[in-house]
Amino acid sequence: MDDKTIQILRNTLEKNPDLWDTRQHLAELLWAAGDVQGTADILSATPEWPEDEANLEFAASVFAHTDPVYSIELYKSVTARNQGNPRAHAALARLYMETDERELSKEHFLAANAIDPAALEPHVTEWHRAAEAPAETEIAGQVADEAVAAAPEPEVEAAPQAESAPEKPEMPLAVPDPKRFPSPAPSIGAGHKKNLSAAEEVFSLANIDSRLEHAAHEAQDAELANSATKKRTASLIVAGLVHVVIGVLLYFWILHDWKEPPVMIVSTEAADPGEPKIQKQTFTKSVRRKPNPASSSARAQIITTNVAMPIAVEEIEEVDPNAFGVAKNFGSGLGFGDGDGGGGSVMFFGDSAQVSRAVFIVDFSGSMNRGSRITQLKKELDASLSKLPAGVSYNIIYYSHRPWLGGENVGSAPFRDWENPADRIPWLKATKENIQRSREQVASMTLGGATNWIPPVRMALAMTPKPNVIWLLTDGEATDREEMIVNMAEINPSNVRINTIGMEIGGPTFESLIEIAEITGGKYSIVMGGQLYTGSAARKFTDPQYSPQN
Repeated sequence: MDDKTIQILRNTLEKNPDLWDTRQHLAELLWAAGDVQGTADILSATPEWPEDEANLEFAASVFAHTDPVYSIELYKSVTARNQGNPRAHAALARLYMETDERELSKEHFLAANAIDPAALEPHVTEWHRAAEAPAETEIAGQVADEAVAAAPEPEVEAAPQAESAPEKPEMPLAVPDPKRFPSPAPSIGAGHKKNLSAAEEVFSLANIDSRLEHAAHEAQDAELANSATKKRTASLIVAGLVHVVIGVLLYFWILHDWKEPPVMIVSTEAADPGEPKIQKQTFTKSVRRKPNPASSSARAQIITTNVAMPIAVEEIEEVDPNAFGVAKNFGSGLGFGDGDGGGGSVMFFGDSAQVSRAVFIVDFSGSMNRGSRITQLKKELDASLSKLPAGVSYNIIYYSHRPWLGGENVGSAPFRDWENPADRIPWLKATKENIQRSREQVASMTLGGATNWIPPVRMALAMTPKPNVIWLLTDGEATDREEMIVNMAEINPSNVRINTIGMEIGGPTFESLIEIAEITGGKYSIVMGGQLYTGSAARKFTDPQYSPQN
C-alpha cells in the first residue's frame, strides 16, 4: 500500500469532501490492500452519491461486508436504474439468501439466471436447487405410495435418504474476494440490457416445469401491485382527512363574528408636524374580512393624523407576513411553552417544552457539511444541553442512513434491533457529568452517509418509558419520508409528539416535516438563510422553489 499517496488523498478529502474522483481513488487503494472497514468508512463519509451505476455497484459490494442492510439498498438503487444488470440481481439473491428471505432471494435469482447465469455464484444456485428439491421429492413420493398400495411390497434394500440442503454459507468479513465483488464494478454496456421476458425462455431450474415458473412471476407481480395499491389508498385517506379538518376550521373561522373594538377619530393640528410616526398593532391573523356596509351599528376604523382634514379616509393596512409565526435569529432563547408538566423546560431551536423526558434526533449525514449547517446545529444543541433542568431525562440520537449514539460513529455503531428489549437505549439523567460528556461528544462528532428518518425515530419510540417529546432535525431528502407519513400510526401508536425542524431545506421535504408534526400534535419550524421561521411564517418554504439545488 502506498501510504504517502493514501495520506495525500485523505488530506485532500478533508478540505474538499465533494471530490468524488479522489474519494473513489482512495477507496480503491484501501480495497486492494484488504482494508474493508476503511473502504466502507471512506464511502460512508461522501456528502452525495454519484448517479452512475458502476460507482453504486462498487459501493454496494463494499458494504456487503460491513453493513448488509445498506448494501441491499444500494443494489436496489442499481436495479432501479438498470433492471437488466445481472450482477446486481445475483448479489441481491445472495444477500437475501444469507438473511433467510427466501422469496426475495428467489425473485432476484430468477432474474439473474434469466439474464446471465454466469453472474450467479455456484453456492447460491445450489441453495435454490436444494430448496426446490423437496417439492419434487414429495410429488414423486405420492406417486410411489399409490403404486405400492396397488402391488405387493418388494423385498428390496431401502434407498439412502437424499442429502439435506446445504447449509447457508456465511459471508466472509475479512479481505474481499475479487471474484465475488469486482473492484471497481465494470460499467454497464448496452449488451447487458436484455429483455427479461425473452431471456426467461432459455432459463429453467432442473426438473421444474416452466408453467410453475410463470405462475410464480404472476403471483409476485400481483403481490407488488396489491402492496402499491394499499400504500396509495392510505396516502389518499390521510390527505383527505387533513383537508377535511382544514375545511372545517376555515368554515367556523369564516362564520365567526370578528368585531373590532370601539374606535375614535382623533385629529390634531401642529405648526411643524415633522415626519409622521405611525404605530400599528400586530394582529394574530393574516387575512382580514371585507368590512360590512355602513349602518347604525357599524364600527369605524381607527385613523390617526397630525393634519386636520375635512374628510376621514380609511387607512389600508399592509398584511404582516409573520402574522402566524416568528422569523428570528435562533439561539436567543425564545420559546413557546407546551404545558406538559414534568421535570422542567427543555429548549431547542426557539421551541420549549415542559417535559420530563426528551429525545433530540439530529441529522449528521454528509450533506450537513455544506455552508454553516453543522456549526449552527452543534451550537444550538450545546446551548440546549447546558440549560437542561436537573429533573429531566434525555438522550441524543445521531443519524444518517443508520442511527448511532454519543461516543460512536456511523461506521462503528453496533446494529440495534428496536424490537429487542436488550437493544433499547437508556435514558440519561441531566446531571453535570452526563451533560458535560454529551457536550463533548456533540463537539467532536463527525459526519457521513445518506438520510433515513424511520430507524432513529423507531429507536427513540422504543425507549422505556416513552419520551414526552421528540425533536427531529434534518437537512436531507430522506428516502423513507413518504413511508414514514403513511405508516405513522404503526410507527408511533402512542402518538408521541414530534417537533420537526428543516435545516436549510424547503420544498416537498419540508412539507413532509410539517405533516409529521401536525399528525403527532407537534410544532414545525425551518432555518433558512440563517433565520428561524415558525408557524405559518415557515409555510411559504414548502414552495418547490426552496428545494435544494443539486
